[in-house]
Amino acid sequence: MSSNLQKDEKGVQRRKHGRQAREAAKKKKKKMVTLVVVEVIILFIVAGAAFAYFYMQNLWDKTETADFRKEDIATNPDLPDSVKERTKGYRTILFFGVDARNNTELVKGVNADTDIICTINEDTGEIKLVSILRDTYLETTDGKHEKLTDIYCHYGVQEAIQTINRNLDLNITDYVTVNWKAVGDTINLLGGLDIELSSAEAGAVNDYVGEVISKTGLVSDGKIEEYAGVHHLDGAQAVSYARVRSVGLHDVRRAERQRLVISLMLSKAKSAGLGTLNDICNTVFPEVSTNITLSEVVSLMTDISSYEISDSGMFPTQYQDQQGGSFFVYCNDLIDNVIELHQFLYENEAYTPSATVKKISQYIDDNKVLNPKS
Repeated sequence: MSSNLQKDEKGVQRRKHGRQAREAAKKKKKKMVTLVVVEVIILFIVAGAAFAYFYMQNLWDKTETADFRKEDIATNPDLPDSVKERTKGYRTILFFGVDARNNTELVKGVNADTDIICTINEDTGEIKLVSILRDTYLETTDGKHEKLTDIYCHYGVQEAIQTINRNLDLNITDYVTVNWKAVGDTINLLGGLDIELSSAEAGAVNDYVGEVISKTGLVSDGKIEEYAGVHHLDGAQAVSYARVRSVGLHDVRRAERQRLVISLMLSKAKSAGLGTLNDICNTVFPEVSTNITLSEVVSLMTDISSYEISDSGMFPTQYQDQQGGSFFVYCNDLIDNVIELHQFLYENEAYTPSATVKKISQYIDDNKVLNPKS
């Protein structure tokens, strides 16, 4: 009796061990399957990231990059410490828009009709834009005195940046230059812009749009109806609107139009899908010159939803126009204008102009030519 019981107990134990072994095998198999699935997912993520990187790198290779290093861009040797401290936490970029009628020259040999300082508060995403009037009379790093648009044309983008740093006590090293086609292509891919025009502005758009279309090859509806009200503008029409300086106060009003176009473009880009943003990158990168790196561009695009243009203005706010002859915009006291600029862009109430800016200010005051002979 007891021997049979022992046999039964051994059988139960064998069955129990066998069941435990099968369950352990199932668990091990399940773990292996899970591990394989995770590895496949990770592989796809890595492959996707690699594809995205090399795809963006391929696009970036088509962009015209600067032939100078950021650290080679000159700033004033006596730049105030308050500027160095206050600009921390901001990304400051110079945007140039050039009238490259053949869609090729970007960094020299073309006029910079759009000259905008853009500051981005890296904590809040707040953006401020300041248009420098293109005819502003400034001093280059080697002591020449010309209007900003001509400095860009004659000496190139690096000297244009250095001149702005020198005259405005800034330490900007980043720039982006675009031509008419880059702006027009971007606007077309964003679906156009709705802009309110006066009848005079609508007529002025029609004066420019034919040239813009012929020089860029942009697909466009051409001339618009000349009525006061909201118009839906395509890329060529919006570029023409941004060129208008015959309606309103010459370059002051034109600079306002340019900032409005930028603001509307940013607003539409923020709500655009990834496909649209990809199309913009694919189309526009070859039409851009910049010294911003690919990784910096990707970072900026990643944060685009947080950006908001909070305010904008122009430089100088106090000025005199040269009447007749070669047109210049003279700062009415460069010192006061630069103080106002630093307060606006960086809320720098502690800023005191450098000796360099004071010297240039005195030179401008002494050499204004307000009524030259024809």
